This record gives sequence, C-alpha cells and structure tokens, in this order.
Amino acid sequence: MKNLKAVLLDAEGTFIHIHPSVGDVYAYVLSQYGLQCSPDKINKAFFTIWNRAKTKRKKEISRDTNYLFWKEIFLETIAGSVELQDPETIFKDCYQEFSKKRWWKLAEGIVETLKKWKSDGLLIGIVSNWDERLFDLLDEFDIKEYFDTVTISTEVGLEKPDPKIVELACSNLGVAPSQAVMIGDSLELDHPAALAAGCSSILYDPRGNIPNNYCRIKDFNAVGDKEKLIKVISGTS
Repeated sequence: MKNLKAVLLDAEGTFIHIHPSVGDVYAYVLSQYGLQCSPDKINKAFFTIWNRAKTKRKKEISRDTNYLFWKEIFLETIAGSVELQDPETIFKDCYQEFSKKRWWKLAEGIVETLKKWKSDGLLIGIVSNWDERLFDLLDEFDIKEYFDTVTISTEVGLEKPDPKIVELACSNLGVAPSQAVMIGDSLELDHPAALAAGCSSILYDPRGNIPNNYCRIKDFNAVGDKEKLIKVISGTS
C-alpha cells in the first residue's frame, strides 16, 4: 500500500455517533408537543422495528423514499405510546432534529487524524448509506473542509454493500480503488463493498465485536497518520 492515495470513511457508527440515543431525540421532539414517552421505551421499540424494516427497504433510493422510510419507522415506534394530532408536522421536526450537532458526537481522535491525513497528502472521502442531513452535521462540526468528496446514498441512488458507491467515490477523488482504503464499522455493508470495489478495508471496532481475523482498529489514533494507516493495512502494526 505504498501507493495509498485516499481514505474513504463511513459516517454514522464510524466517525460520527448518535448521542445519547435515538430514543432521546424522539422523546425530545414529542415533549415539544406536550407528549411524554421515555427514551428507553422508544429505543426498545425502535431497534426491533428498525432491524425488521431495513431488510425490507425498497431498492429505489432517493430523498423522498428515505424520508418515507424513516417516517414509517417513527410512526410505528411511537404507536401505542402517544397519540399524535399532527403526525406529519411532528415527524418533519423529528427528521430535522437529527441534523443538529447536539445529538451527535465525533469519534475520539478523528479531527486530529483528518488533519494529519491531509498534511500527509491523502485525499479523504465519505461513503455513507445516509442522507442529506449529513451535510448539515459536517457544517455544524466544522469538518467539511477535510473531505474532498462526500458520496451519500440518497444523492447518488446507491447503497453499500453495492461496490458501485465505493467506485463512484474513488472516481470522484480521481484515484483507482486499489489506491484507497475504506474504513467503516459494518462487516455486512462497508467491508464487502470495499473489497468488491477493489479497495483495502479496515473495520472500526471500538467494542471488539468483530473477529480478530479481520483488519480492524479500536480508535482513530491507530491510523493517525499515513504511515500508521499503511502498517494497519499491511498487518504490520
């Protein structure tokens, strides 16, 4: 990997994390309408519904289909807990609430790592199965300047594990996939998409949930500059 020219990052779950939880966001928005529901109760329902819904997600990917997808999850999650007088307005507020910095935190060491990668001459891109709200978060965290391209599913109509979204990001950066490494948290989405596109793959695994036989890191300090990054990819770190 001495010819490494670019790093591709997954977003949610990798360098940016929901905080404290989805349930806290839902509960906050509901409270603005005088409705009370505990975040714990919401979280329990949400993850059951989300795990079921994501396997049935429509192949067509756009801002509109994504909005409707999350609307259905929101309404099903809170059904039986509160009664909404204006579900469309409340969901719209909830959808936008997720674009606000106060509900997110950056992974430890990511800003310093982004700065070092740039100083080392690496190109940096985002490849995310997310939506337009990510642009707002990049602005709010004041880190947009570090990314040379941002490839988001709702904007390009592709989702990982489809390698085409990774290939598109590489094309936007002007590098061959063999000159890039993808860092993401998902063994089911990020890893196969990277390999199928011809990129190297590193899994972000702070909790140690991924088997040892995969190339993985617990934090971004482990790949805090180009030299460390190459060592991790080559297995010599």
